[in-house]
Amino acid sequence: MIDIFTRMGVVPVDMVLGSPNYRWEMVGIDPPQGVYIHIVGTDLIRDEDGCYRVLEDNLRTPSGVSYMLLNRTILKTTFPALFSAHQVLPVETYPQELLRMLRSLSTVSDPQVAVLTPGMFNSAYFEHSFLARAMGVPLSRRE
Repeated sequence: MIDIFTRMGVVPVDMVLGSPNYRWEMVGIDPPQGVYIHIVGTDLIRDEDGCYRVLEDNLRTPSGVSYMLLNRTILKTTFPALFSAHQVLPVETYPQELLRMLRSLSTVSDPQVAVLTPGMFNSAYFEHSFLARAMGVPLSRRE
């Protein structure tokens, strides 16, 4: 992974290896299916020069996809001509793709998936309940 970014000139290798957040314990670990990151939420912006920049990278606890899905539904309803005039990629299958990915990580033949939530007073509760409902899986409260 580090070699890819170094060859592309995106991130200097010493910046990655010198980070206090770099996990040397992961060197040599071969994760299931060779995938280290199964889900990530990255917020992109376009700067004054028109270049895309990463505003925020939520790797540990990605959130916001429910808002994106609902936003798309509203925009397609409000501005249908905009979507038919441009090649906008669909996002409606995200919950099913997320469920498929989560199930693919299991070593059992028929894994059970649930969305865990601290409860309705958590700031991400809408996200938790939306995804559980969209994927057709239980929403389970955990402390």
